[in-house]
Amino acid sequence: MKKHFTYFLLIFSLVPYLSNAQPQISISPDSLSKIHENPPQITTQELTITNTGDEPLAWEIEISQYILPCVEDLYSSGCGLGDGLISWNLSYVDVSEIPCSGNPAWYHDYTDLIHQFAGGETYVLNVAAGYEGTYFDVWIDWNDDLQFTNDELIIDDGICFSALIPYYFDFTIPSNPPQGNHILRFRTNWQEAVVDPCATYSYGNCCDFIANTDYGNPDEPWLSVDTVSGIIEAGNSQVVTVSLNSEGLEPDTYYAAFSVVSNDPVNPDFDIPVTLEVTEGGPPGNILFEPFEDYEANNYLTVQAIEQGKSYWTTWNNEPGSSADPLVSNTQAYEGLNSVLIEGNNDAILVFDETGFTEGLHSIYFKMYIPNGKTGYFNVLQLYDGNNIEWGMQAYFNANGEGVVDAGAPGSATFTYSHDTWHNLHLVIDLDNDFAEMYFNGDMVVSWVWSSGCFGTGTLNELQAMNFWAWDDIGSLPGAFFDNIEIIHCSINFLVPPTNLHIDYLWDDDLLLLWEAPETGNKNFTKGISEFLGYNVYRNNIKIASNVPTTEYLDENITPNYYWYWVTAQYDEGESNPSNVVEFITPFITENSKNSVNISPNPVNSTLHINTLHDLFSVQFCTSSGDIVLNKTVSGKKTQINLSHFNTGIYILKLETEKGISVHKVVVK
Repeated sequence: MKKHFTYFLLIFSLVPYLSNAQPQISISPDSLSKIHENPPQITTQELTITNTGDEPLAWEIEISQYILPCVEDLYSSGCGLGDGLISWNLSYVDVSEIPCSGNPAWYHDYTDLIHQFAGGETYVLNVAAGYEGTYFDVWIDWNDDLQFTNDELIIDDGICFSALIPYYFDFTIPSNPPQGNHILRFRTNWQEAVVDPCATYSYGNCCDFIANTDYGNPDEPWLSVDTVSGIIEAGNSQVVTVSLNSEGLEPDTYYAAFSVVSNDPVNPDFDIPVTLEVTEGGPPGNILFEPFEDYEANNYLTVQAIEQGKSYWTTWNNEPGSSADPLVSNTQAYEGLNSVLIEGNNDAILVFDETGFTEGLHSIYFKMYIPNGKTGYFNVLQLYDGNNIEWGMQAYFNANGEGVVDAGAPGSATFTYSHDTWHNLHLVIDLDNDFAEMYFNGDMVVSWVWSSGCFGTGTLNELQAMNFWAWDDIGSLPGAFFDNIEIIHCSINFLVPPTNLHIDYLWDDDLLLLWEAPETGNKNFTKGISEFLGYNVYRNNIKIASNVPTTEYLDENITPNYYWYWVTAQYDEGESNPSNVVEFITPFITENSKNSVNISPNPVNSTLHINTLHDLFSVQFCTSSGDIVLNKTVSGKKTQINLSHFNTGIYILKLETEKGISVHKVVVK
């Protein structure tokens, strides 16, 4: 499933209050999530801001739906001499005067102004410049990656030859543009063409707008708050009501994050993830359940099913009543009176859907009983239409108590089983992620790329049917009973995650993580309470521990670096969504302290300024996965690093000074 990421920047500004104030901010809960099963819905959740310090906490909230790329250091002189565009008129947006004022004076955020565009239509832009020889480019960030590229230019090398004179430029929107809201940017340069959306020029200006291509239905923020400012006295709290609105949202999963900055001098930074899942009008449920209780024992299964209007049973040769048609049996039953016995030449097909499934997460449950000396077999089919057949997997139950599975490769897994007892079989097939797992009596036997089929040579990521065949081992006869076959369209989002992950302490090189168990257990829509197996711990996107039995984990022998952690709950149904994310930067190796280093701006678009109290020796930047992208020898107590060529993301900055090494997190936008 495609994932939607929307970023909301909530800034708790440092409102001037008391210069020596020592407030301490605490925000609860540390993550928000909601499922809207029948959109459109509007639901609310409470976010509590508490001042646990000794002085008043002053704050205000600003919500911006867009993180704007490369705003800092676009110009060294800017628009002070009249450079840049001074008016803009395009598609229902008319800015008659673009001022040269503010901080910075040469940039304006007009993302509250929305241009309405239709695919394939031609539009005329009317602009005027404040200085002769003004060049400009206009981009629309069609893929929303916050990078303006040449293929996103709608006006390239526009020129206003004279000042204060209207100029007109026409352009055509692509015939099938990506729907929704996208950032539209113009920037100018004096006497030379604009060649880089983020490079530093001497003279000019820049503005960001919104381009909407879903005409008449501009995107509305799905996340909002009811309170935007306040002052909290020491020891008091204030509740902010957060609204989640799924109106106009397609079925999908949407992510946001509260980036919170307060005037708490000790812990000023908070990241609060928010998740909204919008489903297709209802929770998952049963596709099919077959307990065999509607049939008469000792009669053909497929013949009876057709008589009852149940079209999902057939035989491999599509001949009901033939030797391929199995008999309903009352010799064995997991519950009730009946099951189906696969013996002799039986070859039955259970069709889940006439056209097959191409998306979604599906579970197949059934019970299986093999008498002593007998064999059993089943397979799951990606495709079955009577003529064309593709196998997704197959499992053989040999007479000696050994099971063999072909899933992604021949003989990819083996297991043992006992005769004369009922066994639980469970298959999970995730078509959205092209992944499958097989469980036998609660233990995972094998996982594989579903489309690769039985032998690893397939390519079809679909699901349609199941086959029960009377396979005979050498010297043994087939004779397996099947009962309570259930096909479910399910969702891993019913698997409740752990909460309140936090770091308890750092002792030497060991870090203790603590969290709280899922609040209500795990409710599956049709299967009741799922079996809890343990917790999985992730560090920097890598699983470092599986099936941890308790709500704590000691991460030992960590080195100075920037780390982030989350935890999931593992059930027999699968793995839950992540808990909240916690971040940690290890202390300096020596006597350095945070107060001895100043890094700004952070986040940064281009130039990063580093000032220290001690002489610098080297500067190193690593990606979050540990790859070194810059290693530079420096000297003195100040240095500047140009990061404009870095990809957006989180980087680890390691500074070596005469007093030791310090580690810092730097965000490049």
